[in-house]
Amino acid sequence: MSIHHDTDLLRHIALQLHHHATQPSELGAPTLLIVHVDPDHPTSQHRIERQTLTDPDPVVSLIGVRAEPTWRIAGVITTASAQADAADRAPSPCTLLHLQHRHGDSMTIIGRPDAAPITLEPDSRPRDGRIPDACRRIFGLSTSPAPTDMTAFVLDAWLTLILRAALLQPGLGWAEIEQLNFAHRLIGRGPSAATSTPALLAERTREAAAALDWGRYRLACTALGGCPVSDLTPEAIDWMDTGMFARWSTASLPDTGELLDLLEPVVEPHAFDRLWATISLSHPDPLPDPTLRHLRA
Repeated sequence: MSIHHDTDLLRHIALQLHHHATQPSELGAPTLLIVHVDPDHPTSQHRIERQTLTDPDPVVSLIGVRAEPTWRIAGVITTASAQADAADRAPSPCTLLHLQHRHGDSMTIIGRPDAAPITLEPDSRPRDGRIPDACRRIFGLSTSPAPTDMTAFVLDAWLTLILRAALLQPGLGWAEIEQLNFAHRLIGRGPSAATSTPALLAERTREAAAALDWGRYRLACTALGGCPVSDLTPEAIDWMDTGMFARWSTASLPDTGELLDLLEPVVEPHAFDRLWATISLSHPDPLPDPTLRHLRA
């Protein structure tokens, strides 16, 4: 089957399915769409199969799904929220149809009740989003590359460990917080006998993050039986590629600002100030105005 025919088939199926799509309030559960074509007669008539996905999050249901030889196209139709260009307008319900051809092209149509649909025409480049990632992995296609810098992830993973410990032992001090930072072990140095300053710990954290990459971290999680910051099994990690795994792992953690807000009331105040200083000195993105914090570090 030619690339031109593949693109025409993808567009035809997408427009056909979107034409029969119901309103967001009537759509029901997310649905996996499979377009079957006889591999020995690829230009013959196709057949569309619909499978209701059991989890409200369609991506959770798609993890581990692998295309059969007759699958020419696979995709999802589900409800979603569309954010208007104006930031002060609330998101509105919509339908999301995303289809992935086994040869690489994908097409997306976003249906809006009170406006014309948004159509992203067939394109071979990986699209952003959890559903496009999952649909590409159904066919074993690569997703967008993982970020090159793991610093933000390392910091959020550290903050998550601190939060878990602080909820069990409120009033956690700086020495206990520093011990939970795995930067020392990653760069082959043990914590110093005296507690580190925020500047020193930030330097070691940046050094440790620079020594990591998502590919090696993914392999390590598979070997160790799962990802420590999410509920991914080794089988799920193996089904994902490195890019999808990196985005999934990062999204499994609250963002830095939310974690700091949760930590402030449950750790010792002076320790929190030193923690905030360490994060602000090592995070690749600026934190909120430091004048809002009374640093004593």
